Amino acid sequence: VRKGDMATLELVQRGMDMISPQEDAELRRKWFGSPIDYSGYGKRIGLSLLVIGSLSGLLLLWNFLLRRRVTMSTASLQQTLLDLREAKRIADGYQQTLEQRVTERTQELNRIAESLRFSNDELQAIFDASTVGITLISRRVIQSCNTTLEAMFGYEQDELTGKSPRIFYPDDAAYW
Repeated sequence: VRKGDMATLELVQRGMDMISPQEDAELRRKWFGSPIDYSGYGKRIGLSLLVIGSLSGLLLLWNFLLRRRVTMSTASLQQTLLDLREAKRIADGYQQTLEQRVTERTQELNRIAESLRFSNDELQAIFDASTVGITLISRRVIQSCNTTLEAMFGYEQDELTGKSPRIFYPDDAAYW
């Protein structure tokens, strides 16, 4: 009804007065439906909040346990890293010691090799300068001989090397 339209308002009011309480209840039920029962929603909302709260609690507990596990793993890894660094330091010390020993040993071996070369050259000079025929035999094979021996038997240089010393004997009986 429009504001100030009293005639229409009185008409509507008379029409409403003619509706019986039973008809009013039936019209209200038809147009407004049954009243909303919030008790069912309250239970559902409460249950949903309980589930959400429980899940949140579980997530917080899980987060706490994961953080604790990560902290423990991190500490373990840090200790392992410290152990590895200490092991590397020790290994580096061993490596330096070994490298020093190898260097010293190599120098010693070089000195010995030089000394042996000098001794060998000296012996070879004596061997070659000797006026007596000299041969070195190992396992019944001539390993080396001096030029005097080669000249005594009429052989060229190094021609006797690798041969049997049997050639110096007149027959097998004298050789054996």
